Amino acid sequence: MKLLLENWRKYIKEEIDQIDAFELLKQLAKERTFPGLDPTMSIQIFADGIRNGTYPKPESIEDIEKIWNSVYTIFDPTHTLHAEDPEYDIFENWRQYLKEETAAFHGFKMKPTQMRVSPQCDTPPGDDQWQTGEKGCPQFTNERGISQNHPDIIEAIEFLNNVKPSGLIAYSRGGAIAFAALARSDHSPKVTFVAPAWKRGWVSGMTPNYSNGVIIHGMADEAVPLKQSFELAQITGMPLYVFPNKKHISILKDKDSPISGMQVSSEALKDGLNKLPEWEGASTSDEVMNQHRIAMEILK
Repeated sequence: MKLLLENWRKYIKEEIDQIDAFELLKQLAKERTFPGLDPTMSIQIFADGIRNGTYPKPESIEDIEKIWNSVYTIFDPTHTLHAEDPEYDIFENWRQYLKEETAAFHGFKMKPTQMRVSPQCDTPPGDDQWQTGEKGCPQFTNERGISQNHPDIIEAIEFLNNVKPSGLIAYSRGGAIAFAALARSDHSPKVTFVAPAWKRGWVSGMTPNYSNGVIIHGMADEAVPLKQSFELAQITGMPLYVFPNKKHISILKDKDSPISGMQVSSEALKDGLNKLPEWEGASTSDEVMNQHRIAMEILK
């Protein structure tokens, strides 16, 4: 909840008392939790809607409650908005946001269905010839050092151009595939790069230059050095959120709520680039422990 408060501060007008606003938000989340969600996730979705510009930032404490109640009606299956309702246009856009399809590029030795990105990735891919509106997510190989014209990259480009997902979860090796494909794709989804292995030798001659997204990384990642996501954030300008105690696999649980992590400021980014360890091949337990300790120190 503390992390949510820190993120929430960025989404409201400076004139509003931030503590009072967040206390109201916690009360609303407790009393009118969005159906099917817990209070914390309700707050997260509410904040995401403001962050994405689906509706304006609240101008007052009263606006917060008004907007919350309107969002609640979207999740409430017993309520139907009508065209004459004053919030209809705003929240029809929100409905569309909720319905947007998110896809995923999986990691090493994984299947697309293991990414647990529903409903797009629930269906196993039939082949590598993607058509508009087709369900399923690409099944890549496990090859290292692939070229820009490797079948994995070509399939990723065709998937993006034809299926056109509004969002993309790109995990580990899939992050490297995503950067290579997005550089040549006609489609630009919002991407959550999860522990992206862009610098681990999966794709040859690839320079990340995509910025429509966010990066998340676990402080206890033993497979991809946290420092490489610090470097990626510096290169691309994408915001970076890190999660204490999360390892390379467990960080996947946070793919749907990236901003619930600890955001890395520009000052902390510089410190991390100077102090965090980096390794080639397999890590040692000391390197991972040192990585976690330094990350906590620069973000406290």
